[in-house]
Amino acid sequence: WYLDPRIAEDQQPDDSIFSDELHRGHMAAREYVYWGRSEGERQRADADSFTLTNACPQLRSFNSSGGEWWNVERAVMTALKGQHGRCSVFMGPIFRTCDQAYDRLRSKRSTANRGTGIRIPTRFWKVVVWVEDDQLFYRAFLFDQSDELREAGDLEFVFDTPEGVTETTLEAISRSTGLQFAF
Repeated sequence: WYLDPRIAEDQQPDDSIFSDELHRGHMAAREYVYWGRSEGERQRADADSFTLTNACPQLRSFNSSGGEWWNVERAVMTALKGQHGRCSVFMGPIFRTCDQAYDRLRSKRSTANRGTGIRIPTRFWKVVVWVEDDQLFYRAFLFDQSDELREAGDLEFVFDTPEGVTETTLEAISRSTGLQFAF
């Protein structure tokens, strides 16, 4: 995953928020865009699918195998391969002011940057359009990851402090060692 060189960095998602639990959910699956007249065009399209501007925070259980988003992606790709067809897929998050900010959902042990301003969308949309016998067809979908978000709890790697180990703060370590931490 990398920053899209065509867009200002401050207008792109902060990659530090993503984790095993909070995926960089491809809006356009790489299989949707991996095509072109030459191998070079296909490779460029594949690379472009891994820009952070093509990612939106999605919970693992929503985005991975068996999740709603993943299931529709696979169904579309299977249908296309079976019919050797082409389609256009339009998709994105539905941003709402009630979507929770990442900072409210992060675990206390998170190493992600603070104050990213990123909200975790609970809803997404997708429209698949294709032509058959010179007639335009479409299927439209709404997705909701609010149940997965509730079930996930903390969004980062979390572990219990082993017995006999004292957990502390960065400030306490700074006072004890004289070291300054930039995060």
